[in-house]
Amino acid sequence: MADDLDPAFECTVCTDLFLDPVTAPCGHSFCRRCLARSLDHKPECPLCRAQVFGVFAHDAKVSVTIQEIIERHVPEDVRAARAARAASAAR
Repeated sequence: MADDLDPAFECTVCTDLFLDPVTAPCGHSFCRRCLARSLDHKPECPLCRAQVFGVFAHDAKVSVTIQEIIERHVPEDVRAARAARAASAAR
């Protein structure tokens, strides 16, 4: 990843570039996978601790606008992050 990555593009759970970003009902955004894993342990936002109900966790839609902005600003980082995730999933 680029060392100068805008913090607005970073997931606060994994501290990496958003991949498949979703926005919780409280307005905080995370990688879909990061939020799902967090909600498996506790049904609340990892940042503000607002209640997040189970239905949302399993049906969260990717924030298309956030994804498009990231892909336009740091396309190489998006490709690298997706490749890294695919490699780790293949293990």
